Amino acid sequence: MKLIEFKKVVKTFKQGTKAINAVGGISFTIDKGDFVAIIGPSGSGKSTILQLLGGLDRPTEGEIEIEGKNIAKMSEGRLTRLRRNSIGFIFQNFNLIPTLTALQNVEAGMANRSTVAAKRARSLLHQLGLGERMNHLPSLLSGGEQQRVAIARSLVHEPKILLADEPTGNLDSRTGQEILRVMAHLNEKMGQTIIVVTHSDYISNYATRILHVRDGKILSDGALKIRNKDVLEKAV
Repeated sequence: MKLIEFKKVVKTFKQGTKAINAVGGISFTIDKGDFVAIIGPSGSGKSTILQLLGGLDRPTEGEIEIEGKNIAKMSEGRLTRLRRNSIGFIFQNFNLIPTLTALQNVEAGMANRSTVAAKRARSLLHQLGLGERMNHLPSLLSGGEQQRVAIARSLVHEPKILLADEPTGNLDSRTGQEILRVMAHLNEKMGQTIIVVTHSDYISNYATRILHVRDGKILSDGALKIRNKDVLEKAV
């Protein structure tokens, strides 16, 4: 089922008197349940695409639809509600609040602080292997554990779409692959739609589709082979 559609999307930035096309008229669709990796060199436009997907920026031209609604034309209020209710964000730098425990950081991602929501926060941390670490401050957690907390925070409001900007960028190779296994598990077992911007060479072991971008254009768009069961077995 089609969840996201880019229709001839252009994003232009001014650089002095010059206009730079960060995204140059691209079109693609993402289906519900896809795990898409967007790969390209620095300056290729991949991070701009992610920002447009998340409603953090607006296109100069073209349309971006989520579930058939053109977010490029939404008011700021509607965009804010869309991000709060339908989109989860994971960042390279974790963005955890240092004075809050892991559990409190996850709870901070909830608009609704009900008992049911609090139980979901605890449940997510347990599912992500942090049941015994949820009362620890970020400074007492490893990089991989901090990123798992960030993943739990992004999922606590049950978003339709999970966007990750270089989620393994501050992690060593082994821990980075551990985080990608967790994301593959979320996609495979829970049906979570995931879009990742990454430089990771090993993303093809985890994603189900790769978009290669350069100079604001899509160079290739291809589905990958079915995941090996071994990729998922140590996810949590």
